Amino acid sequence: MFVQMKHFIVVAGNSYKVIDRFVRGRNEGPSSMEQQQGFLSRELYVKKKDVSREEVVVLTYWASEVQWENYDKGLPLNDKPRFEQAEFEQLDYILECSYTNYRILK
Repeated sequence: MFVQMKHFIVVAGNSYKVIDRFVRGRNEGPSSMEQQQGFLSRELYVKKKDVSREEVVVLTYWASEVQWENYDKGLPLNDKPRFEQAEFEQLDYILECSYTNYRILK
């Protein structure tokens, strides 16, 4: 199993803006990621760090690293995670943004 972790530190009161980018409405149907072979699930976490900052963690689970890579390679150029990260870094309510990948060993 393969996990991608997206980690954000945001100005307090703005965590919903990050979460909204990863959650679809009930009437919108599954996202392209959710339809991808090998996609297992996504989890969102929010934690208040102090009075001025919140932490948001998005964990995306894949059956394998290869299946995640196939999804990543199939994205249009303007939808690649590295461009998404650059876009996040330009938003004034995002103080920090990082992505990390893990293999789950059993």
